[in-house]
Amino acid sequence: MPALLRDHTATWAAASLHGEHMVRVRHNALPYQLFEAVMSDAQQVFQLSSTVDHFNKRSTWWMPLRNQRESRRVAESAIEAAILELFRLDFGVMEQTAASASAELIAGAEWWVQSISRRESIGFHYDKDEGMATTKMTMSFPEVSTITYLTSHGAPTLVLNQTTPDGNGNDPELPRRAWLTSPVPNKHVLFRGNLQHGVHGLLSPDDEQAPAASASRRLTLLINWWREQPLEPNCIKFGSDRWRSLGLWRTPKELKSLHASRPPSASSLEQIDDKGTQSSAEGTPWRSMPLLPDATRREMIEWAPTDMFFSSQLCKLFVPRNSSEAVLRPVGPKWYELGGGQIAKWIQDLEQTYERDFKFVLADPRHTGDFMRVFGLSVADAPTVVIHDSKQDLKLKLSKPMYRASVRDFIKSFLQNQRRHGTNSGTRKEEL
Repeated sequence: MPALLRDHTATWAAASLHGEHMVRVRHNALPYQLFEAVMSDAQQVFQLSSTVDHFNKRSTWWMPLRNQRESRRVAESAIEAAILELFRLDFGVMEQTAASASAELIAGAEWWVQSISRRESIGFHYDKDEGMATTKMTMSFPEVSTITYLTSHGAPTLVLNQTTPDGNGNDPELPRRAWLTSPVPNKHVLFRGNLQHGVHGLLSPDDEQAPAASASRRLTLLINWWREQPLEPNCIKFGSDRWRSLGLWRTPKELKSLHASRPPSASSLEQIDDKGTQSSAEGTPWRSMPLLPDATRREMIEWAPTDMFFSSQLCKLFVPRNSSEAVLRPVGPKWYELGGGQIAKWIQDLEQTYERDFKFVLADPRHTGDFMRVFGLSVADAPTVVIHDSKQDLKLKLSKPMYRASVRDFIKSFLQNQRRHGTNSGTRKEEL
C-alpha cells in the first residue's frame, strides 16, 4: 500500500514538534469545568460511534475549524469547545505570532472517543485516512495526532520514532526511541501524525482496588489535525442534529461559563525530544521516568510478531509464543538472549558495546519452543545466548555456561570470523 508523502515540517514547527521534539505533553490542558463536561458527554458519544460502521471500521467525526464564510467556528457542545481549546493550545492560534500561519495549515479536526477496558490492548498502528486506505489503497497521515486522557485507568500509550514510507515497511526497521505516557485525567499528548503508536494492556499497572465496571475503563478523546477532511463515509460531520438528539447541545453562554474555571496559563507544557530529554515550557529539565522501575529487571511481555518494546538506550523485541519464523525474519546479525526476567548489568554493558553490530532480542525460553529447536536447544539449556545471521543463514549457540567472559568471547569470535571471511553462503549450525 503506497503512502501519500507530504511535507509536514511547517505544521510540526507550528505545533513545536520540529527538530528533535517529536512528542509534547500538556497537563491540566482544559479548564476544570470544561473537562468535567467532556468526560460526562464522552460515553454517550462513544455509544453513538459504535453504532456507525463502514468497511468494518467505526466512523470518526469531522469538525471544521472555520465555517463556510471562512470565519472561526463556533462550538455547539462541550466536546467541540474542548477541540477548539486544544487547537489553541497545540498551535497557539490565539497568539498573534502564530495565528495566521497555523490557521492556514489546519482545516479541521478528526475526532472520536475511545473506551476500552483497563487491561485491553490497542495494536500498534499508524493514524491514517481510513477511507482512502480502504478505497484507494493509499495511506495519508494526519499532520498531528493527539490523545487527551479522560480517566487514569488502563495501560500507557507507547509512541515510537518510526514511520512508514509505503505502508508495507517501517523506517527505521527497529526504532531506537520510544515515549511512554500513562493515562492521567486532563493530560494532553500530541505527536507527529506519521509515528507508529499503540497500547499494550499488559503494561497496565496492577490496581486491585479499581472497580470492575465501566468506571475503571480507559477513556480518551482522540483528535487528529488535518489539512483536509478524511474521506467519507469513514469520517463524517457530527452536526447540530446529533448534539441535540443526545441532549448535549449547549448555548454559547453555557460554553463560555465552562471556560471560566481556570485561566489558560494554568496548563503546563512538557517537550520530549528524540533523546528522551524532557523539559517544561520554561526550559527547566526534569528526569525522564524509566519504562520499568528497575533497569536491571525487565518483565517478560509477549507481543504480536511485529510489535516491539523499547527502553531509552536499547531496543528489545519480546518474542511471541512459538513464532520462530517471525523471530528469524529480520535481516542481519541478531543476538538472542534466552533467559528469565533477571538481567545482569554486564549483559546490558555488552549490549551497548555491540549495539552497532547486532539487533538485540530478549526471548523467554518457556514460550519460544519452536525457536529454541531451530538451534537444537531446550528450556533446560537456558540461560544462554545464540546468534543468527540471516544473510548467511548462520546459526551459532554458546557452548559454555553464560558468564561475562564466555559471552564476550562468543561475540568477539563471531565478529572476527565475519571480518576475516566476509559473507558466506549455506546453512550452518555451529558452536563457538
